[in-house]
Amino acid sequence: MEAHEFDIIAKNRSPSAAPARLSDFDVRKIATVAAKTLVSNPNISLYCLEHKTQLAVFVETPSEIDIYSFPFLYAAQYEHATKLYTLPLDIFHQLAQNLPEPRVIMLFSLGRSGSTLLGKAFNELENVFTLSEPDVFANLTGLRNAPLTDEEEIRLAQSCLRFLCKSPLHGHPGTWLIKFRGFAISIADIIHRAAPTASNIFLYRDLEAWLQSMARLTRLLERGGLEPKPLQERLGDYQLENALTYLKYMNPRPKTLSMLESFTLSWLSMMNRYLELVSHIPFVALRYQDLVALPGMMLPILFEHCQLGRVNAEIALNVFEQDSQEGTRFSGKANRELKHLELTQEHLQIVQDFIQIHPLLKNPDFILPKTIMPS
Repeated sequence: MEAHEFDIIAKNRSPSAAPARLSDFDVRKIATVAAKTLVSNPNISLYCLEHKTQLAVFVETPSEIDIYSFPFLYAAQYEHATKLYTLPLDIFHQLAQNLPEPRVIMLFSLGRSGSTLLGKAFNELENVFTLSEPDVFANLTGLRNAPLTDEEEIRLAQSCLRFLCKSPLHGHPGTWLIKFRGFAISIADIIHRAAPTASNIFLYRDLEAWLQSMARLTRLLERGGLEPKPLQERLGDYQLENALTYLKYMNPRPKTLSMLESFTLSWLSMMNRYLELVSHIPFVALRYQDLVALPGMMLPILFEHCQLGRVNAEIALNVFEQDSQEGTRFSGKANRELKHLELTQEHLQIVQDFIQIHPLLKNPDFILPKTIMPS
């Protein structure tokens, strides 16, 4: 069984936070290697899936750079990759079958809700290792409309989990925490069927605070964020599938959305997706404001939910004194410097009108079922 090895001669991902794909790199083929190299070499990691060409794509990064210590794994892989490898999916699945099934915790969120912070807190524990936003699950989200059966998608998720957790670079922790990008909640059912014994956490925050964070991050008011544009252009493939569950409440269905409306729709659709899944997936939910205000109360409850046994929760509290996304455009410091770009009450009234059609989520401070509440 062989894999193809390529030198990376140029990098061209755009935008920088787009889901990982093979076209992020210009490459030149240099060799074929034994497929087992992708398992045994700790500096080679799974980067993305290419469904159309039936390939799993891996990148190699320098041994002196710990890509797992960065806030976002997909970004660190892209930035530091020196070589690329492709492997046919049938061989990918064969190799995965020989890898151990990992013990995992699944951390879902809306984004901008403290998931990077919480992932770092878990990572402080002796027997937990956090993988922060491996992008193969963004690729799986994009396959919801592909001609795949659920069983095929579940098999992909299982193989991805085994490869992501194969690295001996950090030893073999007892538990891996997978922190997903926000839109991965749309495939939480597939992920649960791929890892039915996993613990599941969903982080969220109230709509207005979430929108303010998104407005600063994206410079919404500087980028024509109130200008209507076609639905597909505003949402893209990854968010549109998730958004359709909310659009069913709107009659007639809108043909255009402003950026502000599309963000609101994303919040609604992710919250709605959680409501659809919570009755048959063992979730707990946590609000961002409770996590940051009361970490000493919330962390032990989460650790117990994840069946971690006796752990020293005190050591995990150290991360709450740091900026978990320092050095990225997502950092708290970068957001605070853009306070002048916050939404006005007039903007927020547009949002209030937009959400009224949903039977439950018309209250922007809605508390989800199974939310851990301060006592």
